[in-house]
Amino acid sequence: MSASTYNVVKKEGNSFVYNSANSPIVSTHASELTPKLTSQRSNENIVTKTETVVEEKTFLPNSTITQTASKTTIDKPFLSGGTIAAMPTSSAIPVPPPLPPVTKVQQNSTALPLDSQLALQKDKLAKPSDHKGNKFSKLFHKKDKTGAPTTTATNTATTGSTSGSSSHPSSNLGGTHSTAPTNNDIPAASTTHHPTGTYGSGYTEPHKPSQMKKVKGVIKEKFGHLTKNQKMEEEGKVLEAEFQKEKFDYQAYQHNAGVTKINTNLVKLNLIKRCYSTLNHQSINGSSKISDISQSKAKYYALSQFPYPSGALHMGHVRVYTMSDCIGRFKRMQGYDVIHPMGWDSFGLPAENAAIQKQISPHVWTQSNINSMKDQLIRLNLEFDWHREISTCSDQYYKWTQQLFIKLYQQGLAYRKLATVNWDPIDMTVLANEQVDAQGRSWRSNAIVEKKDMSQWFFKITSMADRLHDDLDLLPGWSDEIKSMQKEWIGRSKGHYLDFILNTSKNSKISVFTTRIETLYGVTFLAISSKHPILKDKDFLMNTTNEKKLEISNFIQMVESNQLRNIDELCAIDTGHLVQSPNANLVRLIISSTVLSDYGTGAVMGVPAHNKQDYLVAKKLSLPIVQVLERQSSVNNNITSSSNSIESECFDSELTGKLIQSGNYSQWNINDVIDDFERKGWGKPTISYRIRDWLISRQRYWGTPIPIIHCPTCGTVPVPENELPVLLPIEVQFTGKGNILNDLSGWKQCKCPICLNNNAQRETDTMDTFVDSSWYYLRFLDNQNQNEIFSSTLANNYMPVDIYVGGIEHAILHLLYSRFITKFLYDQSLISHKEPFKVLLTQGLVKSPTYRDQYTLKPLHPSDVLTDQKPPISKLTGNPVNVTIEKMSKSKLNGLDPSEMIDKYGSDTLKVYILFKAPPENSLEWDNDGIDGCKKWLKRVDQLISNFIVEQKASSSHSQPQILDEKELKSIEFQCNQTISRVSESIENYTFNTAISSLMTLSNFLQKVSDNTKCHSIEYFKSLRTLLLLLTPFAPITAQYNWDQLVRFNNDNQLYSTQLNSINLNDIKTTSGDLNEPIITKQNWPKSIEKYQQRENLLLVVQFNAKTRAVIELPSNISEKTQIEQFVRNSPKFANRFNTSYEKIFLGTTKNGYSINFTN
Repeated sequence: MSASTYNVVKKEGNSFVYNSANSPIVSTHASELTPKLTSQRSNENIVTKTETVVEEKTFLPNSTITQTASKTTIDKPFLSGGTIAAMPTSSAIPVPPPLPPVTKVQQNSTALPLDSQLALQKDKLAKPSDHKGNKFSKLFHKKDKTGAPTTTATNTATTGSTSGSSSHPSSNLGGTHSTAPTNNDIPAASTTHHPTGTYGSGYTEPHKPSQMKKVKGVIKEKFGHLTKNQKMEEEGKVLEAEFQKEKFDYQAYQHNAGVTKINTNLVKLNLIKRCYSTLNHQSINGSSKISDISQSKAKYYALSQFPYPSGALHMGHVRVYTMSDCIGRFKRMQGYDVIHPMGWDSFGLPAENAAIQKQISPHVWTQSNINSMKDQLIRLNLEFDWHREISTCSDQYYKWTQQLFIKLYQQGLAYRKLATVNWDPIDMTVLANEQVDAQGRSWRSNAIVEKKDMSQWFFKITSMADRLHDDLDLLPGWSDEIKSMQKEWIGRSKGHYLDFILNTSKNSKISVFTTRIETLYGVTFLAISSKHPILKDKDFLMNTTNEKKLEISNFIQMVESNQLRNIDELCAIDTGHLVQSPNANLVRLIISSTVLSDYGTGAVMGVPAHNKQDYLVAKKLSLPIVQVLERQSSVNNNITSSSNSIESECFDSELTGKLIQSGNYSQWNINDVIDDFERKGWGKPTISYRIRDWLISRQRYWGTPIPIIHCPTCGTVPVPENELPVLLPIEVQFTGKGNILNDLSGWKQCKCPICLNNNAQRETDTMDTFVDSSWYYLRFLDNQNQNEIFSSTLANNYMPVDIYVGGIEHAILHLLYSRFITKFLYDQSLISHKEPFKVLLTQGLVKSPTYRDQYTLKPLHPSDVLTDQKPPISKLTGNPVNVTIEKMSKSKLNGLDPSEMIDKYGSDTLKVYILFKAPPENSLEWDNDGIDGCKKWLKRVDQLISNFIVEQKASSSHSQPQILDEKELKSIEFQCNQTISRVSESIENYTFNTAISSLMTLSNFLQKVSDNTKCHSIEYFKSLRTLLLLLTPFAPITAQYNWDQLVRFNNDNQLYSTQLNSINLNDIKTTSGDLNEPIITKQNWPKSIEKYQQRENLLLVVQFNAKTRAVIELPSNISEKTQIEQFVRNSPKFANRFNTSYEKIFLGTTKNGYSINFTN
């Protein structure tokens, strides 16, 4: 690898701008040059490797950076027990171009610690021409083994020049490194031998900069009179202030300032945890290889709906991914072979809009957004299998989407026909419904949108309507609400087809589908859509006056120009024609805006007395209302007294009732009427479906090209599979006019694969993005497969998805399309499962306070509102402000940036709060006090561990026998095992809030344990370990850091070695893990032990007339109501209470026993 020399070109605010011979000018924020806090353990080098794209990343501690002409990546360490394991190469993440190269040494294959390198280089960048008085200039002088000072010679180079190389064998973390020339403006770094291990080994006392001497003097002068613990706390405050002020490495500062090490100070602990939160190492975010199919582990596929790369995560994303992350970590610790992937639904309209507005390629815009959002996900410390990452706009993905289309086409399930679209006549493009405003105008050109018939591609999803409906019963893990939504969309209903005949022409029939044929005598009109073919019927037109034709024409034009987008607005017109019903009644023929041409037959029989929509039409056109169903008595009691109310004139009745005003059928039972109508041939029994075939055509550029060739000789020809993918052109110029693919003649013109005609043309429509997302869960399993869409072996092993987490807004279309594709692949024998998702977990909205000016109603940013006043006041206008709780949205200015929340609270606190605030299905209302509370709780957990270690150190001996409270020990065991059961059950039931509540209860209980028990009982030590294990799925950084502290301390002190001889070691590992394993996510999930969940005594809450009078202990062998009642009566405490008799006695269960209530 060739190393690059970087020159500082200029400093802009807090950003350094520099360049190299191999890279354009890059701007890096000063905060990215700040070395992060590192652990006091090992400082080894990390192997680097190159990939293809330069990204900006924060520099990590304990890292060796190598720059190449294309990209720098970094493998990251995990600090635990004094060892560092190399991260697998597949997990490396990119970092920005490095600072000027640091000279390496060959002695013992180690180099200067990166924290020292970055500290030194930071000062050089800040003052490239003046190094006198620099507080880091003398930090790292050293002596070699002979005691002679050593320095490293440097070569000078011109700006941007490069030479030299650096070798990093992937099999060795140390390796041998040759020196590289440095910029002539930057002096060479001194180097030091630093063997693996803690600070101190191989060091002589470094020179102390004057500022550090001053700090040390201030500490000694100010705090010399304090006790040890007070002094440690005050020192921590000084160091924290200096860390924030100077922005250099905390550990190097502590070492060189010569101050007391603050092992138990929470300030230091929080700084160290910042380092953990940036590592994203396999020890926290583990994953299994694609080819690994475990024969011993059961599989578990946890999937969250992959996002559209809009450029930034929002709290809705955070909530979804936090849930799946918690479940995935839990299942992995339970021993499952877990799949938890992430990717990008990266085709879509916003990229085209950005291309038009910003004159940037959709490809570039999308990739930039992916990089940004991936960085946010990494900062959240989510346990995703990044080696499974996919992007639907990659040709390595949409190649297989195109193959899927061809397979559907070959089976007759993909076809082309005319369909109506929204057409912008100025931009000459098709618009999505959301691009047409309430006035029927284009969102961009402001043109009146037209309805236009165009050839469109469809998937024949209706062919599987029955299967899609019936197989919902095979999904007990789906909520009834979601299944009802799907069934309603499919709309399967049993009914009858009836024929109405145009009165002026016996040959002109209008077919109608109805589910209530028994109401035939109540029909007073027949409503048709504005596109019904009868309107072009010769007999119809011949018998329509010119005035009526013009009226009808204007009405149709109004409907089709999309001016009736307000769905609450009802418009109807009488055609002047009559139609004859099967029972020979003549009724009015009308056109209604509420009848859709593509639903049913495009005609509806109007029964205004028993259908509210029909009632409104009849009222509008003054048509008769005839009741033919007998009103139920329960309905009579609920209607209003007003004779004009809709309730008094329009109602429905059960099928068990009788008919009225129905000619000879009056007083007949409804079922008998239906049978007789069928016998007479008035109606033909049938099954109808609301669902329509899936229109997949989009007249847009940024989507998967449809792999079809139109040949003037051969017609429609699919692209041969060996010629896939049909690549989407990347370098295109956007004008916003029409479908850009139509203008790319070089791409559009092609050769027919059958007759080799050179005048053939490619299909210029692209696919609906729902096609891309209808099968992505299968590609995750085998995303590197170049030979087939996926391995059937892998799919059959890991599918179906065990839990699918996402928003309820995708409960219909996305899930329906995914089920359709799964059933198709099942029919093709590519998979062995019929349904893609076993359990569906839908989360509620994330809401927050929304501020609006009371007079202008404009949203206000919270920073522009004086919230401490009642009512709140706008800082901008002085007007009162209305406050409502609404869904977070950019337009409402009430959203929160997840990155800002991570900066303020840390990823653990944010995730704990998200899970604790509300059950998944409920809306989450953001509350700053709530997240502050979660932060304080995690600090209390930190304090439990740090205090335990301090108290152990202060204790004179650990092995001497101590008199311990047996009752308290049993209580610890009980609380610990009970918490294991509750947390496990809560996660299994996806009630994460109750799981965290149980952990809070346990931590609060442990805080109250006596000091003697804390210091001398192994039960307390076990319970701390259990608490950390149970905390891992929710707050993995906090859990790992504190576990690491316990592991180190136990390794150094061998806690409770004498007590271990008399305790079942298997019981300890079952509930509290194995301290020989320093990585907490590799621990087994704790299991409760039944014998420890049995109390000798239960707690009995005694109430009289619903008022609690005492809480007493109740022997655990008493459980019957009469026994408990007698136990209370025999208690001297309540002797005076039973002078009166009690009529009722209520017994209930509580968390810790029972409650009994005596009432008069």
